[in-house]
Amino acid sequence: MRTMLPLGVAAVACALALTAAYATHPRIPPGHHEVPPDQCPLIGSRPDGRPPGPVERLLNPKKNRRTAPAPQDMDSSVTLARMLAPGDDRTRFLETQGAEITGYVVKVEQGGHPETANCGNLTLKFTDTHITVAVGPTTDLTTTLIVEVTPWWRQEMKKHGIDWSTPTLNQTLTGKKVKFTGWLLFDVDHIKEATNTQPAHAPKPPWRRTVWEIHPVTAIQAVP
Repeated sequence: MRTMLPLGVAAVACALALTAAYATHPRIPPGHHEVPPDQCPLIGSRPDGRPPGPVERLLNPKKNRRTAPAPQDMDSSVTLARMLAPGDDRTRFLETQGAEITGYVVKVEQGGHPETANCGNLTLKFTDTHITVAVGPTTDLTTTLIVEVTPWWRQEMKKHGIDWSTPTLNQTLTGKKVKFTGWLLFDVDHIKEATNTQPAHAPKPPWRRTVWEIHPVTAIQAVP
């Protein structure tokens, strides 16, 4: 005969089971599965199986670019100072070009929300690495920008014996002066969160200077 638990006890048991599951597979909520980056479509798909919206359809192929910018693609006029300059910067650069910037790495962390460009992954291995870059050491994030290492490029570097995992990048780059190369991207998802583009009555204070990013990063070089 099957024993029925009281509702309160059953809820506690369920919570404990979920806690154990998260301990084994951190940051993988129900419905989110590991999809290797080489098996994730360039446009991606929503975690619920529906196609992404029009903004994502435009952004995702750019986020998932799988070739490094060639010399003729590089905009040599781009510098960290220009990217961090104040003022509405929506048309300051071109997303069809690559750039190289050198700056101080304030922090390195795992991307905090699922992106359709990564097929909704929330695992450490298959989410972007967000690297906060500034001119120098600072605690004021409104003077910073973000560059991102994508799962596909992390996988490609691993083939060459280079570890671009988030923990390793955090350990080796934080507090250092670093040169980043990659594609320019205007991440419209964050327009309301950057001082250069935030509307006058935004619901939250900004946490970055600009939504322009180097994304994906295709080369990283520590500067002596």
